[in-house]
Amino acid sequence: MTLLRSDKGKGAAYNIAQDDTLSLKEFLQLLARLTHQPLTLVRLPRETLTAAGLLPHCSPFSGLWMSSLEGALSKAELGVKYTPMSVYVEKLVQHFKVTPARKIEGYAQRRSELGLAAAAEAKGKQL
Repeated sequence: MTLLRSDKGKGAAYNIAQDDTLSLKEFLQLLARLTHQPLTLVRLPRETLTAAGLLPHCSPFSGLWMSSLEGALSKAELGVKYTPMSVYVEKLVQHFKVTPARKIEGYAQRRSELGLAAAAEAKGKQL
């Protein structure tokens, strides 16, 4: 609305990005805490996951190319205030708790993922 009501931002580009930057592990820990679920992580080499036909669905946040945006300019010039990740993720968790379950494409192979993780745990590769 600030942009629509003024000349601010004309001819400029702004990153719209929250202040928080979490690792994948930190994000999963946040989800586990918010959903009151235990979190077990099993790390396996990319080659193992590829050979098992599990990528990219088993870890959609772990692509070969990743970037991180920085929103300081949007805050300074436009007065944007970003909601902390823990706050908006909690709202998303609450929303999905009361929303009918959907079929998620990547979960079609979940049984294979769990089997590979269990085999890795049995060999002592759990982190």
